[in-house]
Amino acid sequence: MRVKINDTELTLFEGARLKDAIQSYKTITGRRFGFKSSMVVNSEGFEMLPDGALSDGICLLTKPRPNEPKSN
Repeated sequence: MRVKINDTELTLFEGARLKDAIQSYKTITGRRFGFKSSMVVNSEGFEMLPDGALSDGICLLTKPRPNEPKSN
């Protein structure tokens, strides 16, 4: 199965989850990624969870999480 994260194309096993794709992405690119400080969105802008299922040909983007507003 082929998945694209940012501009990096990955070949993953059928049934791979987002966390598998991120691990492969980190290995190939050498970039750091943490789900606490960053998030992954699909082409429609919806956030994907680490255990989220992937489909062949999906394109994803990583982006920093917005800062939480501080409560007073």
